[in-house]
Amino acid sequence: MAVSYEIVTRTRAGHEHRRPYTSEDALVPGSVLQLGGRYWLVANVDEGRVQAQPARYRLTLRHPDGREEAGAIR
Repeated sequence: MAVSYEIVTRTRAGHEHRRPYTSEDALVPGSVLQLGGRYWLVANVDEGRVQAQPARYRLTLRHPDGREEAGAIR
């Protein structure tokens, strides 16, 4: 069953953007979603309102050999 949310993101200047978003799965803090060609990390979910932050700088890619890449892009 689809779930509808209001995604709230902020620009570097601090301006708030709100967008409707529908997902087949429920979003929880730590979920990653794609909006407008960018990946966003869900920081907070509060009754249909989701606070998201740019995921690029908050994700760490961990390789099987033990190496880590902070802010990795693939």
